[in-house]
Amino acid sequence: AALLSENVRLLSWAMRLRCTVAMLTGDLYGAVRFGERGVSTEIVPSSLLAGAASAPLADALLEIGEPERCIEQLLDSDGDVRPPSFPPFEARGYEVLCRAELSLGNLDRAKQFARHADEAAQVRKLKLPLAQAHRARAEVLLEDNRPEDAAKLALASIASAEQVGAVIDAARSRVLAARALATFDRERAIAELQRAHTELAGCGAVHYCDQAARELRKLGKVVARRATDGENSGVAGLTRREREVIELVAAGQTNREIAGQLFLSVRTVDRHVSRILEKLGVASRAAATSEFERARSKQN
Repeated sequence: AALLSENVRLLSWAMRLRCTVAMLTGDLYGAVRFGERGVSTEIVPSSLLAGAASAPLADALLEIGEPERCIEQLLDSDGDVRPPSFPPFEARGYEVLCRAELSLGNLDRAKQFARHADEAAQVRKLKLPLAQAHRARAEVLLEDNRPEDAAKLALASIASAEQVGAVIDAARSRVLAARALATFDRERAIAELQRAHTELAGCGAVHYCDQAARELRKLGKVVARRATDGENSGVAGLTRREREVIELVAAGQTNREIAGQLFLSVRTVDRHVSRILEKLGVASRAAATSEFERARSKQN
């Protein structure tokens, strides 16, 4: 409808929505394409939702392991946070920035953004921004080796999201709570992850559902792998960056060594390796190497 209307404002909004849905359903690179188109067609900030396209694009860029590009979407040329035209989106933007800085290993910077998220949420007094702010602070606390405090905030995030029926946000917070709980209450962590997995699968949020499944496997629980087509599974489904990473894994390099060679953060490499294991349907680097070498020998 937006394309037929030839209205750039409607097109920007439509691309923003497609970006969001593509990311939730697991098409991360499709999400980036839609997000980039939404940003490129955006007009001057003359309407309430102008500027909103940058947020979902930033989220998608972070999920594909591009935190620097994610941050660029949310900061202006002076390095200051670009405020959203729609104030309730503010806490979400700060949460994404917090996660991006954590992926780059910048804990102090992440703490600043988590604090800003909390301040923005307290001003608005809306439940969903409050859930997002709690989640940002919990991420920081978990990275700062304070799992019990992180778990409390993540559980508070769940409660806030549930009060307004935000199922996906509540389930994402459950995954975070479980990561914290796993360090001192394994059984509850498993219970939270199983509930999150069920809720995310039920609403088609494949990307976050897969994250819950990976956390369950880390705790030794068997989770049936989601059926995928040939394009999205196995070695053929690896992205260019993931192929670069698995080649270095196969060469015997550690994640830290790979990060140095590819100019990435160790946390970003960790994410790529987790995603590779998921796509190849294996649980170890050795098994992933075997799958990769087998596929490569067939090509040769």
